[in-house]
Amino acid sequence: MKLTRKEIKKIKQLFELANGIDSTIVLEKEGKRLYLMNKKAYNNLKQLNSNKN
Repeated sequence: MKLTRKEIKKIKQLFELANGIDSTIVLEKEGKRLYLMNKKAYNNLKQLNSNKN
C-alpha cells in the first residue's frame, strides 16, 4: 500500500493527538487495511500476550 505525503502527514497528526492514549489507527485504502499502533498500544498488546503464556 503506497501512501501519499498528505496521508502520511495526517497519520502523524493523528498520532500526535493520540499520544499517551492507547490507540490503534486503522487505514483502509484500495481494499487493504493497515493497522498502526502507537507505542502505548503496542506495549499493552505485548503485555496481554505475555500474560496468556
